[in-house]
Amino acid sequence: MEEWIEESFRRFRRELLRFMREVEELVKPFTDVESGEVEPLYEVSDRPDRLVIRVDLPRVRGKEDVEVLRYGDRITIRARMREPLRISDIPFYSGCDIRGYKLEIELPSNADVEGIQATFRAGYLELVIPKRRAFRVRVE
Repeated sequence: MEEWIEESFRRFRRELLRFMREVEELVKPFTDVESGEVEPLYEVSDRPDRLVIRVDLPRVRGKEDVEVLRYGDRITIRARMREPLRISDIPFYSGCDIRGYKLEIELPSNADVEGIQATFRAGYLELVIPKRRAFRVRVE
């Protein structure tokens, strides 16, 4: 009977470790442990005349902590938290301090990157990116 209990416990432990590894693999793409940055929640609304990107940045206090960079057709958003967030419940991140956010978004080819407007209020960043209108080329 004692052997059965030990084997059941070993099996349970193996399954628990397997489950924890799977959870870690699911979460890895959303964070960079070395830099202490996570990917924030965001929403992209594609409207006929503009693209609206809303980014949730909790623990970010002001616009001076937010940076929006454009590289070609890619937008990179970085934001710094004033107080780091310590994650200890997930073994892969044990002892890891999350100090900020990083989000990269590929823009469509018709985005007018020169006309981007950014607003930060109460932990939310909103980017409004106008779209260039198509025009007809006269063929002679």
